[in-house]
Amino acid sequence: MPKRRAVRPKTMFELLRVRTSQSNNTNTSSPTTLPQSQQPPSLTPPTLPQPQQSSSSSGFTSQSVNESQSTNEFGPTLSNSTHTRGTAKGIKEWGTGVQIKVDFDDKFQPVGKNAAALNGQLGQIVGNGRKVSLTYADWPAVPDNNVNKDIWDEVKDNLVDVPDGYKEVCLRSCNMLWKDRKSKLKRKWFTPHMDDPDLSSKVPKNIVPDQWRELVEYFRSDYAKDVAARNASNREMRGPTHTTGRTHFAQIRDRMAKEGKSTDKFSVFIETRDKTDSDVKELIKEYEQRLSDYAESERIVAIRDKIFHELMGEDGHEYCRTYGSGIHRSAVYERDKQSSSISTNDMISTEIARQVNEALAKVKEEFNKEVEAMRARIIYLESERGHHVDASGQAQDATSVRESVGDGSTPRS
Repeated sequence: MPKRRAVRPKTMFELLRVRTSQSNNTNTSSPTTLPQSQQPPSLTPPTLPQPQQSSSSSGFTSQSVNESQSTNEFGPTLSNSTHTRGTAKGIKEWGTGVQIKVDFDDKFQPVGKNAAALNGQLGQIVGNGRKVSLTYADWPAVPDNNVNKDIWDEVKDNLVDVPDGYKEVCLRSCNMLWKDRKSKLKRKWFTPHMDDPDLSSKVPKNIVPDQWRELVEYFRSDYAKDVAARNASNREMRGPTHTTGRTHFAQIRDRMAKEGKSTDKFSVFIETRDKTDSDVKELIKEYEQRLSDYAESERIVAIRDKIFHELMGEDGHEYCRTYGSGIHRSAVYERDKQSSSISTNDMISTEIARQVNEALAKVKEEFNKEVEAMRARIIYLESERGHHVDASGQAQDATSVRESVGDGSTPRS
Protein backbone atom coordinates (compact mmCIF):
# COMPACT_ATOMS: atom_id res chain seq x y z
CA MET A 1 0.00 0.00 0.00
CA PRO A 2 1.51 3.35 -1.01
CA LYS A 3 2.56 5.68 1.76
CA ARG A 4 0.09 8.47 2.34
CA ARG A 5 1.51 11.95 1.90
CA ALA A 6 1.20 14.29 4.84
CA VAL A 7 -1.15 17.20 4.31
CA ARG A 8 0.77 20.47 4.20
CA PRO A 9 -0.44 23.01 6.79
CA LYS A 10 -2.12 25.93 5.05
CA THR A 11 -2.31 28.41 7.92
CA MET A 12 -0.12 29.31 10.87
CA PHE A 13 -2.88 27.94 13.12
CA GLU A 14 -2.58 24.54 11.45
CA LEU A 15 1.22 24.75 11.46
CA LEU A 16 1.40 25.32 15.21
CA ARG A 17 -1.11 22.56 15.84
CA VAL A 18 0.99 20.11 13.81
CA ARG A 19 4.20 21.18 15.57
CA THR A 20 2.59 20.78 18.98
CA SER A 21 1.24 17.35 18.04
CA GLN A 22 4.69 16.25 16.89
CA SER A 23 6.20 17.53 20.13
CA ASN A 24 3.65 15.56 22.17
CA ASN A 25 4.35 12.36 20.21
CA THR A 26 8.07 12.60 20.89
CA ASN A 27 7.55 13.08 24.63
CA THR A 28 4.51 10.99 25.58
CA SER A 29 6.07 9.94 28.88
CA SER A 30 5.82 13.47 30.22
CA PRO A 31 2.20 14.44 30.84
CA THR A 32 3.09 17.94 31.98
CA THR A 33 1.17 20.81 30.49
CA LEU A 34 2.93 22.68 27.71
CA PRO A 35 3.76 26.32 28.36
CA GLN A 36 1.47 28.85 26.77
CA SER A 37 3.99 29.71 24.06
CA GLN A 38 4.02 26.08 22.86
CA GLN A 39 0.28 25.53 22.88
CA PRO A 40 -1.73 26.01 19.72
CA PRO A 41 -3.64 29.26 19.57
CA SER A 42 -6.90 29.29 21.46
CA LEU A 43 -8.64 30.72 18.45
CA THR A 44 -11.27 29.34 16.18
CA PRO A 45 -9.58 28.18 12.95
CA PRO A 46 -9.73 31.23 10.71
CA THR A 47 -11.75 31.41 7.56
CA LEU A 48 -9.40 32.38 4.80
CA PRO A 49 -10.55 35.45 2.88
CA GLN A 50 -12.13 34.92 -0.51
CA PRO A 51 -11.72 37.36 -3.40
CA GLN A 52 -14.55 39.87 -3.51
CA GLN A 53 -16.37 40.73 -6.69
CA SER A 54 -15.53 44.05 -8.27
CA SER A 55 -16.07 45.91 -11.49
CA SER A 56 -12.80 44.67 -12.99
CA SER A 57 -12.94 41.70 -15.31
CA SER A 58 -10.59 39.74 -13.03
CA GLY A 59 -12.91 40.13 -10.03
CA PHE A 60 -9.90 41.23 -7.99
CA THR A 61 -8.93 44.71 -6.82
CA SER A 62 -6.07 45.99 -4.72
CA GLN A 63 -7.95 48.42 -2.46
CA SER A 64 -6.80 48.32 1.15
CA VAL A 65 -8.86 47.36 4.15
CA ASN A 66 -10.81 50.40 5.30
CA GLU A 67 -8.53 52.27 7.66
CA SER A 68 -11.19 53.88 9.84
CA GLN A 69 -12.94 50.53 10.20
CA SER A 70 -9.76 48.92 11.50
CA THR A 71 -9.20 51.75 13.99
CA ASN A 72 -12.69 52.34 15.33
CA GLU A 73 -14.47 49.01 15.11
CA PHE A 74 -11.61 46.67 15.97
CA GLY A 75 -9.94 48.56 18.83
CA PRO A 76 -7.26 51.23 19.27
CA THR A 77 -4.35 51.51 16.91
CA LEU A 78 -0.91 51.07 18.48
CA SER A 79 1.29 54.13 18.48
CA ASN A 80 4.86 53.96 17.33
CA SER A 81 7.19 56.91 16.87
CA THR A 82 9.55 55.12 14.47
CA HIS A 83 9.90 57.06 11.23
CA THR A 84 9.85 54.92 8.10
CA ARG A 85 9.77 55.66 4.40
CA GLY A 86 6.05 54.83 4.28
CA THR A 87 3.98 52.66 2.02
CA ALA A 88 5.17 52.23 -1.54
CA LYS A 89 3.09 54.10 -4.09
CA GLY A 90 1.31 52.13 -6.76
CA ILE A 91 0.11 53.15 -10.21
CA LYS A 92 -2.60 55.81 -10.06
CA GLU A 93 -4.25 54.59 -13.27
CA TRP A 94 -4.55 51.05 -11.85
CA GLY A 95 -8.11 49.76 -12.00
CA THR A 96 -9.41 52.73 -14.01
CA GLY A 97 -9.50 50.89 -17.33
CA VAL A 98 -6.38 52.65 -18.59
CA GLN A 99 -3.65 50.13 -19.38
CA ILE A 100 -0.06 51.02 -18.48
CA LYS A 101 3.01 50.32 -20.60
CA VAL A 102 5.86 48.62 -18.72
CA ASP A 103 9.15 47.54 -20.30
CA PHE A 104 10.74 44.17 -19.47
CA ASP A 105 14.30 42.89 -19.80
CA ASP A 106 15.37 39.50 -21.17
CA LYS A 107 14.58 37.89 -17.78
CA PHE A 108 11.05 39.38 -17.82
CA GLN A 109 12.00 41.78 -15.04
CA PRO A 110 10.24 45.17 -15.17
CA VAL A 111 12.60 48.01 -16.11
CA GLY A 112 12.17 51.64 -17.03
CA LYS A 113 10.11 54.44 -15.55
CA ASN A 114 7.08 52.35 -14.48
CA ALA A 115 9.02 49.45 -12.96
CA ALA A 116 9.14 50.79 -9.41
CA ALA A 117 5.47 51.79 -9.50
CA LEU A 118 4.50 48.29 -10.66
CA ASN A 119 6.41 46.74 -7.79
CA GLY A 120 4.64 49.12 -5.40
CA GLN A 121 1.31 48.13 -6.91
CA LEU A 122 2.03 44.44 -6.34
CA GLY A 123 2.88 45.34 -2.75
CA GLN A 124 -0.53 46.96 -2.35
CA ILE A 125 -2.25 43.87 -3.74
CA VAL A 126 -0.59 41.36 -1.42
CA GLY A 127 -0.79 43.81 1.49
CA ASN A 128 -4.56 43.65 1.45
CA GLY A 129 -5.47 40.99 4.02
CA ARG A 130 -9.00 40.74 2.63
CA LYS A 131 -7.49 39.40 -0.58
CA VAL A 132 -4.28 37.65 0.52
CA SER A 133 -4.43 36.47 4.12
CA LEU A 134 -1.41 37.12 6.31
CA THR A 135 -2.07 33.84 8.13
CA TYR A 136 -1.09 31.46 5.36
CA ALA A 137 1.75 29.25 6.58
CA ASP A 138 3.84 30.26 3.57
CA TRP A 139 3.36 31.37 -0.02
CA PRO A 140 3.01 27.82 -1.47
CA ALA A 141 -0.10 27.51 0.72
CA VAL A 142 -1.73 30.37 -1.21
CA PRO A 143 -4.29 28.77 -3.59
CA ASP A 144 -3.11 28.80 -7.20
CA ASN A 145 -6.62 28.58 -8.62
CA ASN A 146 -7.87 31.39 -6.45
CA VAL A 147 -5.58 34.11 -5.14
CA ASN A 148 -2.63 33.59 -7.53
CA LYS A 149 -4.95 33.46 -10.53
CA ASP A 150 -6.72 36.65 -9.50
CA ILE A 151 -3.42 38.48 -8.99
CA TRP A 152 -2.22 37.52 -12.45
CA ASP A 153 -5.58 38.35 -14.06
CA GLU A 154 -5.49 41.81 -12.48
CA VAL A 155 -1.95 42.41 -13.73
CA LYS A 156 -2.93 41.41 -17.27
CA ASP A 157 -6.00 43.65 -17.14
CA ASN A 158 -3.93 46.71 -16.23
CA LEU A 159 -0.78 46.32 -18.34
CA VAL A 160 -0.27 46.67 -22.09
CA ASP A 161 0.93 43.47 -23.80
CA VAL A 162 2.32 41.89 -20.63
CA PRO A 163 4.48 38.87 -21.64
CA ASP A 164 3.48 35.44 -20.33
CA GLY A 165 7.04 34.99 -19.09
CA TYR A 166 6.39 37.70 -16.51
CA LYS A 167 3.82 35.54 -14.67
CA GLU A 168 6.39 33.51 -12.72
CA VAL A 169 8.46 36.62 -11.97
CA CYS A 170 5.32 38.46 -10.86
CA LEU A 171 4.18 35.76 -8.43
CA ARG A 172 7.69 35.32 -7.04
CA SER A 173 7.80 39.06 -6.42
CA CYS A 174 4.42 38.83 -4.70
CA ASN A 175 5.87 36.10 -2.50
CA MET A 176 8.76 38.33 -1.41
CA LEU A 177 6.50 41.36 -0.90
CA TRP A 178 4.04 39.30 1.15
CA LYS A 179 6.81 37.98 3.38
CA ASP A 180 8.24 41.47 3.71
CA ARG A 181 4.81 42.75 4.74
CA LYS A 182 4.66 40.27 7.62
CA SER A 183 8.24 41.00 8.62
CA LYS A 184 7.64 44.75 8.82
CA LEU A 185 4.38 44.18 10.67
CA LYS A 186 6.20 42.12 13.28
CA ARG A 187 9.10 44.57 13.59
CA LYS A 188 6.90 47.65 13.94
CA TRP A 189 3.81 46.48 15.82
CA PHE A 190 4.69 43.24 17.64
CA THR A 191 8.32 43.34 18.80
CA PRO A 192 8.17 46.70 20.66
CA HIS A 193 4.96 45.61 22.46
CA MET A 194 5.42 41.84 22.78
CA ASP A 195 5.01 41.93 26.58
CA ASP A 196 1.64 43.66 26.39
CA PRO A 197 -0.97 41.06 27.50
CA ASP A 198 -3.68 42.88 25.52
CA LEU A 199 -1.68 43.08 22.30
CA SER A 200 -4.06 40.77 20.44
CA SER A 201 -6.88 43.27 20.84
CA LYS A 202 -4.82 46.24 19.67
CA VAL A 203 -5.12 45.86 15.94
CA PRO A 204 -2.90 48.00 13.69
CA LYS A 205 -4.44 49.89 10.81
CA ASN A 206 -5.25 47.96 7.66
CA ILE A 207 -4.95 44.57 9.38
CA VAL A 208 -7.85 42.12 9.59
CA PRO A 209 -8.51 41.58 13.34
CA ASP A 210 -8.72 37.77 13.25
CA GLN A 211 -5.48 37.64 11.30
CA TRP A 212 -3.74 39.95 13.79
CA ARG A 213 -4.76 37.76 16.74
CA GLU A 214 -3.39 34.69 15.01
CA LEU A 215 -0.19 36.49 14.06
CA VAL A 216 0.39 37.57 17.67
CA GLU A 217 -0.12 34.01 18.91
CA TYR A 218 2.22 32.68 16.24
CA PHE A 219 4.94 35.29 16.89
CA ARG A 220 4.89 34.38 20.59
CA SER A 221 5.35 30.65 19.96
CA ASP A 222 8.71 28.94 20.50
CA TYR A 223 8.56 27.62 16.95
CA ALA A 224 8.35 31.15 15.49
CA LYS A 225 11.19 32.31 17.75
CA ASP A 226 13.40 29.46 16.51
CA VAL A 227 12.59 30.28 12.89
CA ALA A 228 13.35 33.97 13.48
CA ALA A 229 16.71 33.17 15.09
CA ARG A 230 17.65 30.87 12.22
CA ASN A 231 16.66 33.45 9.61
CA ALA A 232 18.65 36.16 11.40
CA SER A 233 21.71 33.93 11.35
CA ASN A 234 21.26 33.23 7.65
CA ARG A 235 20.96 36.95 6.87
CA GLU A 236 24.26 37.66 8.61
CA MET A 237 25.96 35.15 6.31
CA ARG A 238 24.84 37.02 3.20
CA GLY A 239 27.36 39.77 3.75
CA PRO A 240 26.84 43.55 3.51
CA THR A 241 23.26 44.57 2.75
CA HIS A 242 22.39 46.54 -0.37
CA THR A 243 21.62 50.25 -0.32
CA THR A 244 19.23 50.40 -3.27
CA GLY A 245 16.03 50.94 -1.29
CA ARG A 246 13.04 50.14 -3.49
CA THR A 247 15.05 50.26 -6.73
CA HIS A 248 15.05 46.73 -8.12
CA PHE A 249 18.28 45.08 -9.19
CA ALA A 250 16.90 44.68 -12.71
CA GLN A 251 16.68 48.46 -13.02
CA ILE A 252 20.25 48.83 -11.79
CA ARG A 253 21.50 46.21 -14.26
CA ASP A 254 19.61 47.94 -17.06
CA ARG A 255 21.14 51.32 -16.17
CA MET A 256 24.66 49.85 -15.89
CA ALA A 257 24.34 48.19 -19.29
CA LYS A 258 23.19 51.46 -20.89
CA GLU A 259 26.18 53.23 -19.32
CA GLY A 260 28.53 50.63 -20.80
CA LYS A 261 29.44 49.10 -17.43
CA SER A 262 30.02 45.40 -16.86
CA THR A 263 27.04 43.59 -15.33
CA ASP A 264 28.86 40.58 -13.92
CA LYS A 265 27.70 39.68 -10.44
CA PHE A 266 30.52 41.33 -8.53
CA SER A 267 30.16 44.59 -10.47
CA VAL A 268 26.44 44.70 -9.66
CA PHE A 269 27.16 43.75 -6.06
CA ILE A 270 29.61 46.63 -5.61
CA GLU A 271 27.29 49.04 -7.43
CA THR A 272 24.56 48.31 -4.87
CA ARG A 273 26.71 48.49 -1.71
CA ASP A 274 28.28 51.23 0.36
CA LYS A 275 31.87 51.30 -0.90
CA THR A 276 33.05 53.02 2.28
CA ASP A 277 31.93 50.03 4.38
CA SER A 278 34.93 48.14 5.79
CA ASP A 279 33.47 44.74 4.86
CA VAL A 280 32.86 45.90 1.29
CA LYS A 281 36.43 47.21 1.05
CA GLU A 282 37.76 43.85 2.24
CA LEU A 283 35.64 42.00 -0.33
CA ILE A 284 36.92 44.22 -3.14
CA LYS A 285 40.51 43.62 -2.07
CA GLU A 286 40.07 39.84 -1.90
CA TYR A 287 38.20 39.75 -5.21
CA GLU A 288 40.90 41.69 -7.04
CA GLN A 289 43.57 39.46 -5.52
CA ARG A 290 41.88 36.30 -6.79
CA LEU A 291 41.16 37.83 -10.17
CA SER A 292 44.85 38.68 -10.58
CA ASP A 293 45.61 34.95 -10.62
CA TYR A 294 44.05 34.79 -14.10
CA ALA A 295 45.54 36.14 -17.29
CA GLU A 296 43.84 39.19 -18.75
CA SER A 297 42.37 37.10 -21.58
CA GLU A 298 40.82 34.66 -19.08
CA ARG A 299 38.99 37.28 -17.01
CA ILE A 300 35.67 36.60 -18.66
CA VAL A 301 32.25 37.03 -17.01
CA ALA A 302 32.04 33.34 -16.09
CA ILE A 303 35.36 33.52 -14.23
CA ARG A 304 34.36 36.74 -12.49
CA ASP A 305 31.08 35.18 -11.34
CA LYS A 306 32.93 32.09 -10.15
CA ILE A 307 35.18 34.23 -7.92
CA PHE A 308 32.13 36.12 -6.66
CA HIS A 309 30.48 32.88 -5.51
CA GLU A 310 33.69 31.70 -3.89
CA LEU A 311 33.55 34.81 -1.73
CA MET A 312 29.80 35.15 -1.18
CA GLY A 313 28.52 31.57 -1.39
CA GLU A 314 26.18 29.97 -3.86
CA ASP A 315 22.71 31.05 -4.85
CA GLY A 316 19.81 29.82 -2.74
CA HIS A 317 17.20 27.39 -3.97
CA GLU A 318 14.75 30.13 -4.87
CA TYR A 319 16.94 33.08 -5.81
CA CYS A 320 19.94 34.20 -7.84
CA ARG A 321 22.32 36.66 -6.20
CA THR A 322 22.40 40.22 -7.59
CA TYR A 323 19.31 39.59 -9.73
CA GLY A 324 16.77 40.50 -7.06
CA SER A 325 13.49 38.93 -6.06
CA GLY A 326 11.48 37.10 -8.67
CA ILE A 327 14.43 35.56 -10.52
CA HIS A 328 15.10 31.86 -10.06
CA ARG A 329 18.66 30.72 -10.76
CA SER A 330 17.38 28.54 -13.65
CA ALA A 331 16.52 31.78 -15.48
CA VAL A 332 20.21 32.75 -15.34
CA TYR A 333 22.09 29.45 -15.47
CA GLU A 334 21.47 26.99 -18.27
CA ARG A 335 19.95 23.68 -17.12
CA ASP A 336 19.59 25.12 -13.59
CA LYS A 337 23.28 24.61 -12.82
CA GLN A 338 24.94 26.30 -9.90
CA SER A 339 27.89 28.40 -10.98
CA SER A 340 30.31 26.39 -8.85
CA SER A 341 29.13 23.11 -10.37
CA ILE A 342 30.36 24.27 -13.78
CA SER A 343 34.06 23.62 -14.24
CA THR A 344 36.40 26.42 -15.19
CA ASN A 345 37.11 24.71 -18.52
CA ASP A 346 33.38 24.50 -19.26
CA MET A 347 32.93 28.18 -18.48
CA ILE A 348 35.91 29.18 -20.61
CA SER A 349 34.69 27.00 -23.48
CA THR A 350 31.23 28.54 -23.28
CA GLU A 351 32.61 32.05 -23.21
CA ILE A 352 35.04 31.35 -26.07
CA ALA A 353 32.18 29.93 -28.15
CA ARG A 354 30.17 33.08 -27.49
CA GLN A 355 33.11 35.31 -28.45
CA VAL A 356 33.77 33.26 -31.61
CA ASN A 357 30.12 33.60 -32.63
CA GLU A 358 30.28 37.35 -32.08
CA ALA A 359 33.53 37.55 -34.10
CA LEU A 360 32.01 35.51 -36.94
CA ALA A 361 28.99 37.77 -36.99
CA LYS A 362 31.25 40.82 -37.30
CA VAL A 363 33.31 39.16 -40.06
CA LYS A 364 30.13 38.30 -41.93
CA GLU A 365 28.91 41.87 -41.60
CA GLU A 366 32.23 43.27 -42.90
CA PHE A 367 32.26 40.73 -45.75
CA ASN A 368 28.77 41.78 -46.81
CA LYS A 369 29.88 45.41 -46.79
CA GLU A 370 32.88 44.54 -49.00
CA VAL A 371 30.64 42.62 -51.41
CA GLU A 372 28.28 45.56 -51.66
CA ALA A 373 31.21 47.92 -52.29
CA MET A 374 32.56 45.65 -55.04
CA ARG A 375 29.12 45.38 -56.63
CA ALA A 376 28.80 49.16 -56.66
CA ARG A 377 32.28 49.45 -58.22
CA ILE A 378 31.42 46.99 -60.97
CA ILE A 379 28.20 48.85 -61.78
CA TYR A 380 30.14 52.09 -61.94
CA LEU A 381 32.80 50.63 -64.24
CA GLU A 382 30.18 49.14 -66.53
CA SER A 383 28.42 52.49 -66.76
CA GLU A 384 31.74 54.19 -67.61
CA ARG A 385 32.45 51.54 -70.26
CA GLY A 386 29.07 52.29 -71.82
CA HIS A 387 30.09 55.92 -72.33
CA HIS A 388 33.09 54.75 -74.39
CA VAL A 389 31.14 52.80 -77.01
CA ASP A 390 30.47 54.55 -80.40
CA ALA A 391 27.21 54.54 -82.33
CA SER A 392 28.21 51.41 -84.31
CA GLY A 393 28.52 49.48 -81.04
CA GLN A 394 32.33 49.32 -81.26
CA ALA A 395 34.54 50.40 -78.44
CA GLN A 396 36.65 53.45 -79.09
CA ASP A 397 40.42 53.01 -79.37
CA ALA A 398 42.75 54.28 -76.73
CA THR A 399 43.60 57.47 -78.65
CA SER A 400 39.99 58.52 -79.07
CA VAL A 401 39.31 57.79 -75.43
CA ARG A 402 42.20 59.99 -74.36
CA GLU A 403 40.97 62.71 -76.65
CA SER A 404 37.42 62.47 -75.25
CA VAL A 405 38.39 62.52 -71.58
CA GLY A 406 41.76 64.30 -71.84
CA ASP A 407 45.18 63.03 -70.96
CA GLY A 408 45.42 64.98 -67.74
CA SER A 409 47.75 67.63 -69.17
CA THR A 410 47.02 71.38 -69.28
CA PRO A 411 44.74 72.14 -72.30
CA ARG A 412 46.20 74.16 -75.15
CA SER A 413 45.20 77.79 -75.49
